[in-house]
Amino acid sequence: FPVTIKGYDIPTTLEEAKQVLTRYANYSEAGKEVSNTMMALDFETTTLFPWNQKGRVIAMSGSVGPGKAFSVWVVHKESTYKFKDIAPYVVAVLNSKHPKCWWDYKYDYGIARSCLTQRILELTEEDPSFEEYFTSIAGMTLS
Repeated sequence: FPVTIKGYDIPTTLEEAKQVLTRYANYSEAGKEVSNTMMALDFETTTLFPWNQKGRVIAMSGSVGPGKAFSVWVVHKESTYKFKDIAPYVVAVLNSKHPKCWWDYKYDYGIARSCLTQRILELTEEDPSFEEYFTSIAGMTLS
């Protein structure tokens, strides 16, 4: 079992998760630009239907090459942090300049568009200061 997770970053704290997602959002292979480094991504969710706005992303995993992979809790019952704390970092990875490949692009894109976006907008309505926090990390505005 340890051989299968060698080089696999599986953070358990908020600080570790922030560091891992920031590192992968900016990762590039030696001598290459971020835009020339492929990233594979996948979501684990609570729904089979990407248009289900009540669905949640349980975890996001990704890889940029052999021995360079991560899995981060997004909304998980055993997570030590809240969705609002990790959401901007998840979006920063999704918005990184890496070309992306997905296990099931149509599904995962729908999940990002419906589930993640809906929950982020709900957080902004609950706490208007969240938008400034989100923008400062994700590098994009919600408006």
